Amino acid sequence: MARQSTYQKDFLAHIHAYCAQLGVDPHEFLADVIAMQELDVKLRMQAAEALAPYMQPKLKAVEHRGQITHDTHVTITFGPAHVEEVPE
Repeated sequence: MARQSTYQKDFLAHIHAYCAQLGVDPHEFLADVIAMQELDVKLRMQAAEALAPYMQPKLKAVEHRGQITHDTHVTITFGPAHVEEVPE
């Protein structure tokens, strides 16, 4: 992760102080937009996409560097299985 410059730190501190002075929180605002059922779903989705990284950061890829000592088998089933009876 890159270091923040002194300017960036000062700017963020200024923005936080300004929002506190106004009594606003951008994250709460985005959450309020998401909850407004009367708004267009596209706008609500944009708000959700903007807020999501602050709620749950993306997971980073991790490289495995060890030996795999067993086989892993995965079965994925979508809905109930459908089996047709074939007449003889």
